[in-house]
Amino acid sequence: MKNLRIINKKGLLMIGIILNSICLNAQVPTYQCELGNDSLLTSQMYEFDIYLKNTSSVTFELANFQAGFIINPLIMNGGTLGVTIIPGSSQINSSQQPFDAMFSEQENCLKIAPKSPPAFSTGSLIASSGSGTKICRIRVTNSVPFGQAKPNLIFNFTVFPYNTVVSAFDRTTQMNVNITNAASHITSNLANPLLNYPLFVYDLSGSGAYCEGTTGLSVSLGNTQAAMKYQLFKGGNEDGAEVTGSDSSIIWTNRMAGNYTVTGRRPATYMNAIMNGSAVVTEITLPLAAGAISGPNTVQQGQINVNYNIPAIVNATGYTWSLPPYATITSGANTNNIAVSFSPTASSGNINVFGTNSICNGPPSADFPVTVQIASQLSLTNILINNGQLICYNATQTLIVAGNGTFFEVANGGSVTLIAGQNIQMLPGVMVDPGGYLHGYITSNSQYCIPASQPNIFVEKSTIDDTIKLAKSVNLNLPLFTVYPNPTNGKITIALNPELPYSSALVHVYNLFGSEALTDELGLTKLKEISILHLPKGIYLMQVIIGNQVGTTKIIKL
Repeated sequence: MKNLRIINKKGLLMIGIILNSICLNAQVPTYQCELGNDSLLTSQMYEFDIYLKNTSSVTFELANFQAGFIINPLIMNGGTLGVTIIPGSSQINSSQQPFDAMFSEQENCLKIAPKSPPAFSTGSLIASSGSGTKICRIRVTNSVPFGQAKPNLIFNFTVFPYNTVVSAFDRTTQMNVNITNAASHITSNLANPLLNYPLFVYDLSGSGAYCEGTTGLSVSLGNTQAAMKYQLFKGGNEDGAEVTGSDSSIIWTNRMAGNYTVTGRRPATYMNAIMNGSAVVTEITLPLAAGAISGPNTVQQGQINVNYNIPAIVNATGYTWSLPPYATITSGANTNNIAVSFSPTASSGNINVFGTNSICNGPPSADFPVTVQIASQLSLTNILINNGQLICYNATQTLIVAGNGTFFEVANGGSVTLIAGQNIQMLPGVMVDPGGYLHGYITSNSQYCIPASQPNIFVEKSTIDDTIKLAKSVNLNLPLFTVYPNPTNGKITIALNPELPYSSALVHVYNLFGSEALTDELGLTKLKEISILHLPKGIYLMQVIIGNQVGTTKIIKL
């Protein structure tokens, strides 16, 4: 018995050695089995491929392959499914190609049946590159259009309803070994499309024109469906890559001249649609550069209808002119030949022009400098100075204001300064409303108005600051002063704004020719009567100065 045990031990030991040797020397491959290239070919036909790939360095000689798939029952849509293997689709040996496929409605399972395994060394060798070796392509048909659902194919690894099995020949033992590993089976490369779901048609927009040399226009699709693919076409040819829909609009930027359309498709299906409308993008040729401007380089303030022109610009249908400050086009606007009037406040500057067409501007001309000189005599007629305007007019000899049935009015809040070298004629029609300001004088040092680009009298910063401080403490809604009676036979009373802080006030009275007719001073009293009995009948301007505040009003002597 003792010897038998030893023998048995030796026998067990020998067996253990043999088994370990088999395990240590076993050569079986690892693999990946995947589904791919699925497509809905018609409303009743869906196909997909089955691939097997060697993922190890061991030769993969296929012994056997069978597969079971659970499918989404919603795709049946009340119809009857049929399953076939597409002839000629397999890359494995004909003796191993699956010979039958069926669908069990009761089990909701697609079944791919194998042939009997071959002998060692006669099985198919499974590739290790690319997708591997195609087992076959499966076609699923329905007696009615598929329901609007995804197939959702899932490998099944249980005996019921039908299990998936992969076996290979062990390179050492030459035995048929089951190497099935559920983790090695994937379906993530399937498109798994939503079968027969309708495609919506959306509007394409973006028609228009752009200027030569720019980046074109944007073409837009008003909305999209998620997961759909949208292709832009230009003149029937694909323009760029497909764009995936996301339940929002798509914008293709920088599209150059052409006729654009868009088609949509549901990936991995036969379904496609042409989107509504088209976008026609047009390129407009630029006008050529403007030529040299012709016309006088020197003009006077108040001069009217001065002619300036350029040669016609090729590709231009209009002309845009730029003029010196306070110069305006009086005729010929939007043409290459214009008449320009220079206002009494105009100042020196440049003239230039560029050609235009429906949407494009051409290169501008070179600047044409114009010197605007002070006129020797200037007539100011039919002019209204509004609230907030501060205007200065000048002439080297004579300013003529209103007269001959015209008017010159300074409204409340308006301010006018008149500067002449010799005389200022204030004729009937001059009006200064309460709160308006008009000051005219003869310059003794040839100092005239500042440039018309800032047509107001000189104001020191300290004056502005003092005025701001005063405005914070005084009710400026009240006039600076009032006079009564007005008109008068000879005596008038001046009543100052009671809220103004002051120690004295100066009163000046001017005739309409700008000559001072009377000067007086008010002390601390807020009321004062002055006499103008000695003045001829007519219209006069009274100016009251209180600190930095100046008020002017019109008085009439009867």
